[in-house]
Amino acid sequence: MKKLTTWLMVVIGILILVVGLSGYQYFSAEFLDEGSFLTTETMVPDSAVRIQTTGDDLRLYEFTPKTLPNWQCIFVAGTNKGDTFCVEKSTTHNSQLTQP
Repeated sequence: MKKLTTWLMVVIGILILVVGLSGYQYFSAEFLDEGSFLTTETMVPDSAVRIQTTGDDLRLYEFTPKTLPNWQCIFVAGTNKGDTFCVEKSTTHNSQLTQP
């Protein structure tokens, strides 16, 4: 009887291990891919601004992409929608900017 109990415990342990590894494979495929909030680093924007408009609360985030250091991108997020656009940084353009 003791051999049967030991054998049963080994089988149960192997089953638990197989189910656990399968669950980990599923979890990592679903939630730990590149781009998941659990695995990507947080980027701090160069500038963050809140724009109050009639009926909407817009947030504007300005950042420099790591892969394109000569570009400046802006992400505008609203209540229901958001959009991103990027422009190339230019020394001549920046020198021509004036303060209102």
